[in-house]
Amino acid sequence: MHICIIFSTQFPPCEGIGNYVYNLSKKLIEYGHEVTLITRGKLRSKLENSEDLRIYRVTFFPIYPLHVHFHGLFVNRIFKRIEKDCDVVHIHTPLPPIITTKRPIITTFHTPMKTDTRTFESTGLYSHLSKAQSVVSYIIEKELLKKSDFVTAVSRMVAQELIREYGISKKQVEVVYNGVDEKMFSPSGGEGQYILYVGRLAYRKGLFDLVESARYVCNEYPSTRFVIVGDGVLKHKIQKKVQHLGLKNNFIFKGFVSKNDLIDLYRNAAIQVIPSHYE
Repeated sequence: MHICIIFSTQFPPCEGIGNYVYNLSKKLIEYGHEVTLITRGKLRSKLENSEDLRIYRVTFFPIYPLHVHFHGLFVNRIFKRIEKDCDVVHIHTPLPPIITTKRPIITTFHTPMKTDTRTFESTGLYSHLSKAQSVVSYIIEKELLKKSDFVTAVSRMVAQELIREYGISKKQVEVVYNGVDEKMFSPSGGEGQYILYVGRLAYRKGLFDLVESARYVCNEYPSTRFVIVGDGVLKHKIQKKVQHLGLKNNFIFKGFVSKNDLIDLYRNAAIQVIPSHYE
């Protein structure tokens, strides 16, 4: 079976959904399926072949709040060229373009945008624009639900939000949890001396709360280190807050790291924190 996976996020796997799609794709290939990925690119579309994956990075213009619609024009153009080779289209939220096709569509909801944007911190123009865009996002996601032959949610909470906020019935959504390789993640045997955060440096991740909390921790335990893995639109604001509170020596910003380094960071951390307002 040839599966076309459509999503709009960082790839190779630099963050949550990118990692999810990468691991899903590798497993599908392992089971004998063929996988084509269509994701967000830059100004000019390009095709890559990597690790048995065919990857289309499709033209994207940051014309908010209509960026998904414009991106969708280019995605549909490319998809039409390969549609005859695809058996199933698997779409992942948030904010993928709407596809016109006669092929069966499976949509996996990771984050319903109507709920997600409510928890954005008000820290500047971008956050206010993101909240304002939720109206457009809601229309896109309603249309996506209408076109989907099968809908899955990554948690019971997401399923409940789709039922409550988007008006679908309980029978229309199936919960399929994210998997984890239990052989890959295991304790190191020793206790590390740092507190670990892994994720995007973005709104509603609770990172300003984490920095505020760190002030109290470091007053009591001055040698405590916070290791921050990931990148995002709030990086400089977070770093500025760290510096303002006199915590520069207590925070280490790693940016994106390799898979092996990430596993080591998880295995050796004393504590991992997830301060998200919504996750």
